[in-house]
Amino acid sequence: MATSTTLLFTGTDVEPASEAALNDWYDQRHVPQRAAVPGFLTARRWEALEGGPKYLALYDLAGLEVLQTPEYKALSQPPLRTEADAEMAKTFKNPVRVVMSQVAQAGSADAPAPGAIKGLLVVSLQPEAGYEDEFNDWYTMEHIVYGARVPGLLRVRRFKAVEGTPAYLALWELADPNIPNTQPWREALDTPWAVRIRKHFSRNFRGIYQPR
Repeated sequence: MATSTTLLFTGTDVEPASEAALNDWYDQRHVPQRAAVPGFLTARRWEALEGGPKYLALYDLAGLEVLQTPEYKALSQPPLRTEADAEMAKTFKNPVRVVMSQVAQAGSADAPAPGAIKGLLVVSLQPEAGYEDEFNDWYTMEHIVYGARVPGLLRVRRFKAVEGTPAYLALWELADPNIPNTQPWREALDTPWAVRIRKHFSRNFRGIYQPR
């Protein structure tokens, strides 16, 4: 599987009345269009089991320049973008779109096979002013390193925004989506440093996801 350090992260909630139509549109049109663009290495959707946003679409890219290509830009212009696409976009609630660059990784050095990833923990935290350096040191030097030792944690990837918000995001790839709710997980991550730094960041969102 191709590896990448550039991520296009999108997420949305949706009203129940529009949910079936949104999923059909995403699966049959929106994701396949993007997966066909040169430089899009992976395209995968996720549905929340816990937390939110309810739906995610994640795309690994060959580089930031992929989003500047004529092929990608054409997706947002007629004739490829239709009135039906515009109407579907109106059903999005609390949409998130962020272009991100990977800043750290722990666990497997290689991308796990797609079928091995049964769950995904997605966490976005915002450090308090004056604590950003310590927050980054803790997350990269301790938090993801200790988390990667938990059985069933395949890989952790940490990102910083290049375009859009939130500023920070971590993707924890899991062999079982229940792993973050287990005692080994809590024991590995509930350290003195974690207890101290938690007082100095807030949570943008957190969700546990299954593949769609």
